[in-house]
Amino acid sequence: SILSNKIVVVTHNKINASKVLSKHKRFLKELQEKKLIEKLEKENEENKKQEAIRQLKQKTEGKMQKLSNTVQDTKKSTASLQKTEEVKNEALFAAEESLPKFE
Repeated sequence: SILSNKIVVVTHNKINASKVLSKHKRFLKELQEKKLIEKLEKENEENKKQEAIRQLKQKTEGKMQKLSNTVQDTKKSTASLQKTEEVKNEALFAAEESLPKFE
């Protein structure tokens, strides 16, 4: 009878230990899943930031190229206007020189 009581107590303790172990394993698994989810969310946020930075760099490079092209076009236009002004002045000077002199 004492032996059977001890067997019942030991069996009961084994069952309780098994329940506690199962509960701890489940808790550990949930904790690992939570950490994995947090890690993946953090990586996702980092990837979004990197993509936003990449797109911003592309837009900036495009705008800088357009600005550079505009500056080059402006320089060409300015040079062309200066050349036109020089040709006009030379033509006026030549025309004045060819006019008869009245003194």
